[in-house]
Amino acid sequence: VLASPYLAWSGAAALLCMFYSLSDVSGGHFNPAVTLAVILRGKCSLAVGVAYWASQCAGGTLAGLVSSSFHAAGPHRFD
Repeated sequence: VLASPYLAWSGAAALLCMFYSLSDVSGGHFNPAVTLAVILRGKCSLAVGVAYWASQCAGGTLAGLVSSSFHAAGPHRFD
């Protein structure tokens, strides 16, 4: 599964779905670097930007922990 050529496409499709479904709510910036750029351009207040940034980092950390718990035993878990 991890060597599948469709792995990158599935991640891109998931991000595209998130962008289309949540862009009205979050402005479509799911990356803390994009949020920083939005703050620096003055399109977002510092307080709202920091809240977005903290949420994005917390969500990324949680997703990483969940993903690592799924893959904790490695690819030969059921051998």
